Amino acid sequence: MMLWLVLHEIIHGVSYVLYGANYKNIKYGVVLEKGILYCKCGQYIDKKNILWSVINPFLYIGVVTL
Repeated sequence: MMLWLVLHEIIHGVSYVLYGANYKNIKYGVVLEKGILYCKCGQYIDKKNILWSVINPFLYIGVVTL
């Protein structure tokens, strides 16, 4: 399960970069108290980038593995 969670966040980060974000502004992290992993972009990104980075984990993990 952890592998899928890590892969999910990596796909978010790759999507940010593919749609225009600078890879140096992508940050990954873990909040153990809340039990979450996260990926965030530290720069302004447009709506297209946000939408694709949100849907890509579903497409690559959900639909492709189906």
